Amino acid sequence: MAERDLIERLDDAIEAILAGRDAELAGLALADPELATLLMIAGDLHGMPDPSFRSKLKAEVIPQMENEMTTMTAEEVKTDFPSIRPYLLVPDADGLIAFLQETLDAELLGRYPTPEGKVMHAALRVGDSLIEMGEPGGDFKPMAMALHIYLDDVDGAYSRALAAGATSTHPLTDQAYGDREGGVKDRWGNVWYFATHQENVTEEELQLRFAGTGGKPRKEPGVGPRPAGYHTVTPFLHARGARSLITFLENAFGAKVEHVTEMGGREVAHAGVRIGDSMIELGEAHGESQPMPAAIHLFVDDVDASYERALRAGATSVEPPADKPYGERGAFVIDPFENQWFIATAK
Repeated sequence: MAERDLIERLDDAIEAILAGRDAELAGLALADPELATLLMIAGDLHGMPDPSFRSKLKAEVIPQMENEMTTMTAEEVKTDFPSIRPYLLVPDADGLIAFLQETLDAELLGRYPTPEGKVMHAALRVGDSLIEMGEPGGDFKPMAMALHIYLDDVDGAYSRALAAGATSTHPLTDQAYGDREGGVKDRWGNVWYFATHQENVTEEELQLRFAGTGGKPRKEPGVGPRPAGYHTVTPFLHARGARSLITFLENAFGAKVEHVTEMGGREVAHAGVRIGDSMIELGEAHGESQPMPAAIHLFVDDVDASYERALRAGATSVEPPADKPYGERGAFVIDPFENQWFIATAK
């Protein structure tokens, strides 16, 4: 973004501060992460009887803002991490950041505040993956989602999550499908399936195990910590009409079905579909696993084409494709299952 563009946007923001147009100011902050730190400081300085306020703010604070922003370019973020990143919308995002740091040794790559100091946007590295988050506001409501986390020390992560205040949804168990897995729910309502992959199980053997006639789960040498083709973090979509959701993903984003497991009258007990270099897991909502729509940041080669395909597949447009000040061309759609898709291409 050119320096002149930044100054023009800063002019608009300062005029909103001086005129007391809080709603406009909040909109500028939410739409433009590049201004977030500036606006927080400007809010603190508001009221100073200094006619040179505007020029001093530009001269003294812009260098500070630039130093605090992440040094990763949009292209680096696109290429250094998987193309699918879950986006968590939670109140008290700083608390969730601390939870992920304590539980999963997450590395905070960037935190961009609103003028009030809340988290407008944050990005954390977990293993080879990126988790993004922000605090809800305006039309964005809190949104709990489910995530599958593959890691070496599953027992340690599960214990640390409980110590950090999460509650168990199911204890650590050697599962029939080859994972050692346990689940927790954090205080924001997100469900985390912590797992390490320890055995490759064929679909035939899995069905025999479900019927009680197959082998016992075991640790297979040289396997894990995650199945082939998976990253550390994988969104898990619980949906009503999972088959239809798979069809939507195929038509909208060119998803490829890797596997589908049926069980106990559920047409889709578990499925894995690939979009680009990443996996999405999903299953038919049942019992305690009721629908949990997710928010997902998806990088594609051509955001305009993906946006049009998503609309044809049944998605609703929230924002058409547009160049963003943070280095992406992005669009925003909601699919028929209420999942939110922030589609992007790095400029």
